[in-house]
Amino acid sequence: VSSVEEVVVDGKTLYKVVAKAPDLVQRREDDTLSEEYVHYFEKQLPKVDNVYYSFNELITDMQKNPTGTFKLGADLNAANTPTPSKSYVTGEFKGKLSSVDGQHYTIHNTARPLFNNIVGGTVKNINLNNVNIDMPWA
Repeated sequence: VSSVEEVVVDGKTLYKVVAKAPDLVQRREDDTLSEEYVHYFEKQLPKVDNVYYSFNELITDMQKNPTGTFKLGADLNAANTPTPSKSYVTGEFKGKLSSVDGQHYTIHNTARPLFNNIVGGTVKNINLNNVNIDMPWA
């Protein structure tokens, strides 16, 4: 990695990561060749009240307070969230989970069920994408 910088693209704050390696050739959008590889990562926003931008933070707080109200403030990625249990949220979930302001945000890349059990709780206005649950031991 030769550089990391914070940039704003289309109103979003991103991290621009530039990598260089021997014999690396990358074709740019303008059809020219470059010896750099550029990738952008969206900057994670911190939780604000009960609005979440990190899947790990959402799961941690739902475990601590299964009767709370939780809202997705963006699409979330579960790919790097470890879960030693059969579900991300163990026990009974009695709270509310939705997207903010009538949006329909998505939780991507889940490898376990989101909840063990929902009792009197509400889950609405969220999508799940790339769900890959494989638990032969369960």
